[in-house]
Amino acid sequence: MTDINLLIKRGEAYLSEEVFGSAIKYFTQAIETDPRCARAYSLRGAAYWLKVWATVGHAPSDCRMYEIFRNKFSNHD
Repeated sequence: MTDINLLIKRGEAYLSEEVFGSAIKYFTQAIETDPRCARAYSLRGAAYWLKVWATVGHAPSDCRMYEIFRNKFSNHD
């Protein structure tokens, strides 16, 4: 069994180093381990937000957020 706290700590370590893809991976594994873990969802959301911010060079406005996520990270097109 996977320790959810270890997954979150690894994700936080990657997040602090701005390695967003790896942080997202560990937070997702934490969510898969315990789908009720609000902290993992929150941290994964923050990692996605910071990844977008780093990609576009500034904090995008809320009205453009969907478009940026769709264009940068969608694999469904």
